[in-house]
Amino acid sequence: MTVGTETREVRHFWFLNWPDFGVPVEDELLTCLKDVRQMSSAGVGRTGTFILLDWALQVLEHDSHINLFRMVREMRENRCRMVQTESQYIFAHDCIKTEIVRNKERESGGIEVTYVNQSFIQEPFYENSSFFATA
Repeated sequence: MTVGTETREVRHFWFLNWPDFGVPVEDELLTCLKDVRQMSSAGVGRTGTFILLDWALQVLEHDSHINLFRMVREMRENRCRMVQTESQYIFAHDCIKTEIVRNKERESGGIEVTYVNQSFIQEPFYENSSFFATA
């Protein structure tokens, strides 16, 4: 794939032998998993950010309170380096904030609603630890 003057290699893994509402043949899936692990090393941060957004948006459908920091920590307990960089975490937070505002605007009939992150005031969930490091 070429983007501008930059060329990127894209690998797409497509496991076709997993039946709907069923389970695949064990050896086939394990072979596929090993192949994917051998071929991929980058992308866990981006994938983690995508998964975090999907999870958080699903939670927001049923609950008005989410804790992204706790969600990332839980994700990392199962797969290291999910949401790998500070900018990815900030991006996820901004996306969720935008979605909350949009939901409130829809609920209020299009009237602009001011959003205040009360959880940030009570319990900070984002901290740039390098900012506080002493020289």
